[in-house]
Amino acid sequence: MFAKKTNDCILVKWQSIVNGGKMIQKAEVKDLTAIAELACRLWPHHTVEEMRSEYADNIAKPDVAFFLAYVDETAIGFAQCQLRHDYVEGTESAPVGYLEGIFVAEQYRKQGTAKALLTACEDWARTKGCTEFASDCELTNIQMYRIYIEMYLRSHPNVNPALDIIVTQKEATAYGLPIEVYFFTREKAWSVYEKQQSDIFDHLMTIAPVFGLRLYQRP
Repeated sequence: MFAKKTNDCILVKWQSIVNGGKMIQKAEVKDLTAIAELACRLWPHHTVEEMRSEYADNIAKPDVAFFLAYVDETAIGFAQCQLRHDYVEGTESAPVGYLEGIFVAEQYRKQGTAKALLTACEDWARTKGCTEFASDCELTNIQMYRIYIEMYLRSHPNVNPALDIIVTQKEATAYGLPIEVYFFTREKAWSVYEKQQSDIFDHLMTIAPVFGLRLYQRP
């Protein structure tokens, strides 16, 4: 589970161009087959017919949204989100925007597509009055942890969003799987900077076990 506060501003951006000419748009009933086919690649134990039937019941509901990522006319990724009115672990408000699933075709990964889909879901949740956004995740899902880190940094008031924010996974070693985090704070005064970056990394280290990850420091 991860939960994060969303920005105060409401940004309606249901269609936007992202890296490499990819387009993110809110799905409609006509897109049900494309969604179902992608969902079956995420959850292969279901059939396209099963997923299409399930999504046909949900896509028109005001508390549910689907977003598709396109390259030209081909759907290469999707995200499903909804509003949760019950208690969601780690949150303090209701309703909460909730990510049900996200998938990007393998050849289009590590190009910002998943981030763009997640941002579209967060933007949609804000229009519904949500101030928090959450999701379940696989306990060993390091990709979701990287997405969480980047979204956390982009929404952090002390981080400069106008400069590079990069979260990358480095080559695995005998000691573990390194994650490199690169960002700039707004404050340039050294003493303030040291405190702010320490607070940020304290949070990232504290939240890691939520994703089933254990930190390791080589002696």
